Amino acid sequence: MNLLILSYQDKDFKVFEDFTLPEVNKLVSRKQINLTVLLVNNTDIKEPLYEKVDQGVELRTLYLPVQKNSVSTLEWFLEPENKTQIINNLEEILTEKTFDIIQIDSIIFSLFIQNIIALSHNSITIYRQHFDEIDSVLMLSQNYRLAVFKSLTINKLANKLKSILEFTMQKFDSIITSDPELIKKYKFHNNYFIIPNKLPEKPEQKPQTVRYTHNLFFIGPLYLIETQHGILWFINEVWPKILREIPNLQLHIAGQSEQWFIDILKQKTNVKYYPQVEDIEKFMADKTIMILPYDKTIGILPQFLQAIYHGKIIIAHSDAVHGWELTAMINFMPVRNSQQFVESIIHIYQKNEIQQYFSKQILTFADEKITDNYLIEILANFYSKLTKKHPENGEQ
Repeated sequence: MNLLILSYQDKDFKVFEDFTLPEVNKLVSRKQINLTVLLVNNTDIKEPLYEKVDQGVELRTLYLPVQKNSVSTLEWFLEPENKTQIINNLEEILTEKTFDIIQIDSIIFSLFIQNIIALSHNSITIYRQHFDEIDSVLMLSQNYRLAVFKSLTINKLANKLKSILEFTMQKFDSIITSDPELIKKYKFHNNYFIIPNKLPEKPEQKPQTVRYTHNLFFIGPLYLIETQHGILWFINEVWPKILREIPNLQLHIAGQSEQWFIDILKQKTNVKYYPQVEDIEKFMADKTIMILPYDKTIGILPQFLQAIYHGKIIIAHSDAVHGWELTAMINFMPVRNSQQFVESIIHIYQKNEIQQYFSKQILTFADEKITDNYLIEILANFYSKLTKKHPENGEQ
């Protein structure tokens, strides 16, 4: 897989230093990935962070002059002469090599999306959203509280970034975000994938066994279409059948959502809704099974990782956990229809030994697999899935 990443080194948000650099050095360690990075730098940056880039990465560095009165390093992308230099460098790289995936690490590179698409020979294009850049730009105004002109310039830049994002978001094959709330905020309707910037901390004391309780749960963003459809399908098609077999089961659903969805949940038998969870360990303490009933890969959330840390049994549609490195029937119970869901839950509650087996396996997985490189493994798996589905490879 040939991967091109477009990033920049700056003094405001440290996109390259904090996010791109660690990812790049971990990705290039995978033999199946050939990695090229175009790093747009500016002449004011003195620390040569690019020296910390793994030698296996082909690094192209472009230096651009910065206006002394600029309020943000993002402004220099908007200068005509700088845009021309960036386009020239892109043209040089994209005529030399063919890339399977081209990833941009800032909204500002969306200025060149048409050029990238035209020159890239059907490469998959990705916007890697590490944080809310627009909101971060607006935060810069706190540095210029007494400078009206500077504040106006910052607001103008933020509006420009929002306009760029709104115009270009549908042109990307995928958006990889570290914050699911931004999917809702910026109305990402195309293929998105959620992956946190870092792993949540593991509990100080590892649980030895899962508690035997008649409590199932889901915790996550209930404003995503995939999770809404999955939960609605579960409580309409699966839940009534399960309650006929195990009447005292409780389903606990936690996460932000619209009122119409909350109203539906509150009408269902033995279903409890929580708008937010302040102490996730306390919330999960008396829960046995986590359900993931949606049928699409949306990525992984910190809440899901914490459930794994605590040895919770996972019953999920196979596509929901695609790329997590889980093994079906060992680390989780795979389901694809309502009958399989019912049978799996009943099977779990037949014997305590069955519960402890799955709990022990998921705890072992947490110990052995969820290391510092785990999120990169998930990202690499997602890249692989995208390239396999790409029309150039014969799949639709």
